[in-house]
Order: sequence, then structure tokens, then C-alpha cells
Amino acid sequence: MTAVFIRLRSELRPRWKSWLALALLVGLGGGAAMAAAAGARRSETAYPRFLKAEKAADLYTGGAPESIDVDQAFARIERFPEVLEWARIDLVSPQVRLPDRTVIGLPDLGAVGDMQAKAGLAFNRVKVLSGRLYRPSAPDEAVVDFTTAERYRLTVGSRVGIMVPGPGESAASVPVQIVGIVASPGNFPAVGTFNTASIVLTPAFVRARHVELDPANASLLIRLRRGSADIAAFLRDMNRAGLGDIDVPYVEPVATAGVQKSIRFESRALWILSALIAIAALAIVGQSLARQTVLESTDYPVLRALGLSRRQLVELGLLRATIIAVVGGFGAVVLAILLSPLTPIGLARIAEPNPGVHVDGLVLATGAGLTLALVILASAGPAWVAARSAARLESAEPVWTASWTARFAGRVPLPPAASAGTRLALDPGRGRSSVPVRSATLGGTLGIAALVASLFFATSLTYLLATPRLSGAAWDMFLVVGPDQRKSATSEIRSDPNVAGYSFPGGFVNLNLARSSVFGFLVDGKGGIQPVIADGRAPSSGREIALGPATMRSLHTAIGSDRKRIVNAPSRASSRSSRTRSTSRPSAPVTWPASAGSPRSPFSFRGWWRPSPQGRSRMCSSARPEGAAATWPS
Repeated sequence: MTAVFIRLRSELRPRWKSWLALALLVGLGGGAAMAAAAGARRSETAYPRFLKAEKAADLYTGGAPESIDVDQAFARIERFPEVLEWARIDLVSPQVRLPDRTVIGLPDLGAVGDMQAKAGLAFNRVKVLSGRLYRPSAPDEAVVDFTTAERYRLTVGSRVGIMVPGPGESAASVPVQIVGIVASPGNFPAVGTFNTASIVLTPAFVRARHVELDPANASLLIRLRRGSADIAAFLRDMNRAGLGDIDVPYVEPVATAGVQKSIRFESRALWILSALIAIAALAIVGQSLARQTVLESTDYPVLRALGLSRRQLVELGLLRATIIAVVGGFGAVVLAILLSPLTPIGLARIAEPNPGVHVDGLVLATGAGLTLALVILASAGPAWVAARSAARLESAEPVWTASWTARFAGRVPLPPAASAGTRLALDPGRGRSSVPVRSATLGGTLGIAALVASLFFATSLTYLLATPRLSGAAWDMFLVVGPDQRKSATSEIRSDPNVAGYSFPGGFVNLNLARSSVFGFLVDGKGGIQPVIADGRAPSSGREIALGPATMRSLHTAIGSDRKRIVNAPSRASSRSSRTRSTSRPSAPVTWPASAGSPRSPFSFRGWWRPSPQGRSRMCSSARPEGAAATWPS
């Protein structure tokens, strides 16, 4: 081993620059791959860490039947033992005038406010993306979440008009200035969901304009003591207090799952980028290391004559690669840390509570270890081949054997030009003029494969984003229609030449499948809009039901299996056998009361009439608004 170290030291002095260049190449490839991998992990955890850092609300209430006194109900809810913090959000105005003079109303846009200024400041805090927070004492200031700002092209400094009641039945537009664009928990876009956009006003605005707040349009943002672990206990307390009919349209775990689905596209793209960079870097570095090993092996016959064994020559090559790998691994770690401020990307970047330099110890340690191992492995083959060739060249007159390319060109009847071209392209040569043909061919093949894979992924993702139907969104617009407006709304929609199809959800019902609660909805297929079926077919009889992929996984069922369906009713439950069909469908664009943490499943009208009459009457007599989905002609 002493002879090996002496030779290694003698090589280091004249050739350290070339070794350093190889180490920098290793560092660039390894650092970029580690930075992408660390960014992917950072993206996956950005939103949950954002919720924790901003003390996000665990749920909030929605509407309530007229038989419930909202003020008294809220007072009782605030005293529940699970409630840690709460804030009351009131609807200040259902309409807003945009800077271009367009008036937008609910459910697209509204103005809300917190008279105690707790939401966004004390808990469920917001992250300011541009501008600043409003001053609670300033009646002419407001903030807006980033999704609303993007949708309506609002910026810091934009002036919007809040429509408030004027003399008689008129409405006056009161101008306010947008002083901040914010990101708030619960308002991130999620796959397959629809969030009502809102402009947040100050308590001073309500007082200055003498706006009368309707308790029926108020909601409670609630933060529980044990987070989502207290949701079930909270809902039980609601039922015991006789407040079970109050809507709970937002539950943090359900909303977070939808946001994570959106972020998952970005994190997976970073994982794929990391893999592609690693493959390309390995091909390039492997080729360079092979070439360097060939150049360093020119003195191997002399070293063999001086007494070095083949094993020692292999060790010499591996030690050389180890030095390059250690320096390159250190450079890769430094580069990954320096590149960390560039991640996360997309939505995760907005949610990231600690932007800037980030050190992911697991990724850096794993990446450094893999860099060291892969560089040594990439050098092992060329080092062994060089040592074996030196053993064969101990004779004074070496005998050169024809390469496989020469033998191939000689056996195949090719024209002279083709034969010579084949040999020049694929023959590695010998001695100092030899080139690493095999590693170069492998590197080129991997590079082309990585390029094709990345283009295929980008094209597929672009097509997916441009085709909402593939994600289950078979409609272009969702309308909220009051229970007494369905007939007139149907007439208007049917007579509109721009509407290609429409459907009204036939009703909503709670199901129990395999002891799991499922929120079902009824599909009215008369208008031409049906759930998008990913596998199997749509339900066509009263004994068939379609389930979403996540619901199927949670119930451990499959297409064609039989399940017992129990429909909740006031007096009794009707048990029927259902055959499962799989469907791909996003969450309902409007979250309904029974959706607090429950999956959903569509089933046919004939299946709806199978429950007890009491169950049907309960659903039909509900005073909640209905939804209409419409599509435009393509």
C-alpha cells in the first residue's frame, strides 16, 4: 500500500488541476440533483408547516336553518371544551365593484370582515406576499388573498368599490384601497374544489358605514385544542347541543388533502428533475472518469515491471476516484445549500413559512453518500480494465487483437465507406489515443432517454391541465340556485344557446359503507352532465353505485364487489346491496354540510328512490340552495 500512496502523491502534483475539474463536474451534477430532491421534500411539507406556523383554523361553520338562533348558537359553540380560539366572520357586502367598473357578486366575490380583528392577526394568520396588512382602525383599507388578486387582476394600490345599502333600495359603492396581497390558510387552490373569493375589510369600515350585519350570513372560524384530533368530539358536542344542522363546510384535513394534491404535481416534477439530473450527471462524469483513467494508465506497464500487482493498480485507480468523489461531494453539498432559496416552487413557494436558505440534512447526507459511492463505482470498471490491460502488455512486443467493431465490419458485407465509418465511430482505439466509446454511448443513450421522458412528462402535464375533464371536472360553470328558483333557472339555462348541457344535483344523502361514512350525491343526468368514469361504467340501476378512487381505497373495495348501503333517515335506515363502480370526480365545487371529512359518491336516481320515504322527504324539504352545473359548446 505504501507504493500505491507514493504513486498517488506523484500523480497529484502534476495533475491536480484535471482532478479538480472532474471534482467540480461531480459537484455541479450532484449539487443540482440534491437541490431538486431537497426542494421536492420541502414542497411536500410546505403547506402543513404553513398551517402550523400561522395557527390555522381547524374548521369553520356555515349556514344554519331558520329555526336556530345563530347568535345564541355561536355563543354556545364558543364555550365548547374543544374550542381553543374562535373568530366570527361576517358578510359585509355580497357585491364588489372592480377597478374596471364590473360588479361581481356571490358566489364569485364578496366582502367580509371580523369585528374583533382576530382572524388573520391572532390566529389563522395570513402571510403577506406584497404590500402590508390593513390597520383595523382604517375604514378605507382592505386586503385580498392571492388567488382572488390573480383572478381579478388586483394589485397593491387597486381601488375597489364595496356595495352597501343606500337610500331606499339603491346600493352605494364605497371605495377602499387594497393595501396587501396575502396568503391565508384555507384559501389555497385545491384540485377539484371551488373557493369563494373575498375581500377582507376592517372593523372600522363596518362602523363608519353603519353596515347592519346579518347573523345568518356569519361563520365561526374555530381552532381546536388538539387540532384535527378534536374534530369528532366537536361534532358530537354540536349534535348533543341540538346544533347538528349547522353547516360545517370546512374541515382542515379535508381541505389540506386537496391542496396537497395540487402541490404534489410540483413536488413530483422536482423529484423527476432530480432523477434526470442525476442520470445525466452520472453519464457525463462516468465518461470523463473513464477517459481520465485511460490517460493515467499509460505508465501501468512500467509500474507492473517495478513490481506493482494488478490489485495495487486497481487500488490506485479507486483512490484517485475517492479523492475526486470526496471533493466533488463536498462541493455538491455546498451547491445544494446555495440553490435552496430557489425552492419550493409554485403553490408550495407561496405557502413556505421559512423562505430562504434551507438545510435538509437527510437529503444532503444521502446525496453525499450516493455521490461518493457512484463516483467510485463508475471508476471501478475502467480501473479494473486498465489494470488487466497492463498485465497483458508486459511483453516487449504487444500483440494487438482486433476489436469487435473490426470483426463486425469484416464479417458483414458493407461498402468500404460504411465499414471504415463503423470502425472509426465505434472502435475505442488503444493507448493514449483511446476513447471511452462504451461510456460515451451509454451517456448519449441515457441523455436522449431523459430528454424524451421529460418532454413526454411536460406534454402530458400540459394536456392534463388544459383538459379539466380528465380530472373529473365535466362542467364549465357552477351556479348556486335557490330552492324556489329551480324552475325559472332551468327555463333560462335551457333557452340559452351558449349552454351545451346542464345538470342539477338531485339531492344529498349520508351513506354508511362497510362501517365508513360516505357523503353521496344524486346525479340528474337529464341535462347531459355526468360524472367522469375512469374505470367501469356509470351506475344505471338502483343496486349500483359509483365511488371515487380515494373512497374505494379507504373502503378496501373494487369494481364489481357488493357492499351494504345504509341510508340515514329520521326514523329508520334502509339497507340495500350495492354494486360498486369506480369514477374519477373532483370534490363538489360547493362544500355541503355533510361533507365534513367524508368522501363522496354519486349514484343513480333509481338508487335514490330505494331509501325510506322519510329519508327522501327530509332531503327534498331541505331549504339549502341547489347547484347547477353547465357546459359550453366546444
